[in-house]
This record gives sequence, structure tokens and C-alpha cells, in this order.
Amino acid sequence: MIMNHPFVRCSHVVSRRVDQDVFLVDEKTTAIHQLNAVGAAIWQLLDEPRKIADILEILHTAFPGKSRKTIKKDVKALLEDFLDEELIEELEPGSPV
Repeated sequence: MIMNHPFVRCSHVVSRRVDQDVFLVDEKTTAIHQLNAVGAAIWQLLDEPRKIADILEILHTAFPGKSRKTIKKDVKALLEDFLDEELIEELEPGSPV
């Protein structure tokens, strides 16, 4: 995972909100993933290509009581999980979406 590359949702993954819960459905594998509140917020941000730095800045503003180091560790871990499950893709800088 390269820090200055943007990430975006894969087109074969759809999200569903049920009450307070957000679920991702991978239409290729039929796998279902439940997201916590932070995961759901990051998923929402990935509706357009975003770099990790942009996500970190938005979340730090939203959660000023959390340290930047903690937010960065959590965001990187979640993005790695999303990549491993092929829920998002890493784009080359400047590539068309």
C-alpha cells in the first residue's frame, strides 16, 4: 500500500444500512462484511478516490480527541483489510477512475 496513491471502492461491492449497522456485500463472492462506525465513515469517504492523507485529515477533524498516530494506524489497518478482501482498489496517481 502506497501512501500517496488514491483508493476507491470496487464497483462490485455495494453497501446496505440496516438501522445503525452498515454491511458491505461483495457481488462477486457473495461475502458480507459488517462495518463499525469508523469503518462505515471510511467507506463513505471512498465514494470517490482519496489518498490516505485526506482520509486522516477528515477523521482527525471529526475525532479531535484521538491522536493522529492512532487514527493513522487504524486507517491503514482497515484499508489493508479492504484491499485483502478486494473491496477497494489502489489507483495510480492521476489515473482515470
